[in-house]
Amino acid sequence: MTIAQMRTNIIDVQGPQTSGLFAFTNEEWTLNANHPEYEIGYSLSELSDWRAQCTLFAIMAAQTADALSDALATDVSMVQLLLAQTIGLLAARQAIGNVGQNAAALIAGIAPAQAQTDRIDLANLANRDAALLKGSTVNDMLAAIEAKLNESFASVDVIISEQVELFIKKLRQLTDLAPTIVGDINFSSPKILRSREPMARKIAERFASRGYGTLQQIAAIANAIQESNLNPSSTNLRGERSFGLFQLNQNGGVGTGHSDAELLDPDRNIELMLDEIQKPYLKKSRARFLATANLHDAVEIFVFNFEKPADKPGETQKRFKIAQTLIA
Repeated sequence: MTIAQMRTNIIDVQGPQTSGLFAFTNEEWTLNANHPEYEIGYSLSELSDWRAQCTLFAIMAAQTADALSDALATDVSMVQLLLAQTIGLLAARQAIGNVGQNAAALIAGIAPAQAQTDRIDLANLANRDAALLKGSTVNDMLAAIEAKLNESFASVDVIISEQVELFIKKLRQLTDLAPTIVGDINFSSPKILRSREPMARKIAERFASRGYGTLQQIAAIANAIQESNLNPSSTNLRGERSFGLFQLNQNGGVGTGHSDAELLDPDRNIELMLDEIQKPYLKKSRARFLATANLHDAVEIFVFNFEKPADKPGETQKRFKIAQTLIA
């Protein structure tokens, strides 16, 4: 959606040089139209079909992401992915490996034969994608791509969040606000001490009662394991005043205004965390948390928006590893 927003404002336009939501050129479409492994072989006449455009763009993005990740031996960012989709895999690898090099020289060095191999239309570099390739160095170019992505994402994020919130509201109306059941969770995980299994089940039950599904329940339990090892009496008084299962901090955190005894009550501790997630300022984050079907995303949203530890990226990875052990 972000790329479609960037290229066409998500409008299915048939122009003289490009067509459709993703502004494909004829050359680009022809180079990418055949994928036997997906049983796809689009003709040029299908360029105007928005469903075909969405399908083909998804395949192209997935394949480029996999190829670039393999080449770099690491996960790739959205900025790096768009760079590779714009200038081709080989040139993107060269760029990422030396961000101080001259951007214009790098682009000028892309041979037509290599463009064919990487399935890109060189004409896009001077036309559709020219705004992404600004700056004297590769580093400048990456900054320009990031700025464009952020600008476009800000637009689609509002659309997505509003629609997800509306969908969840209608779903709850249709189900008469029936609570979600406790999911298929591995409560025998080695990360859960047997004596504290009741605390893990309590968290799952309380999150289920608020309409959160299995992945969200697991994300909550994983966070509580990392915060307190599911010990409701856990405290941290070194530079902060944090108590209970989710280590709610009285000094400016979720525990502000609540007594020690209140925060050490596991039922109350869980309810306060749930009340925090429900606050209006977290509406968009809550909608994403409710809607995600990806465990890593569920953990990441919880860490970055609800729990908020100091080292968010590092803690996300730790808690995701815990969460993986909770999948039944």
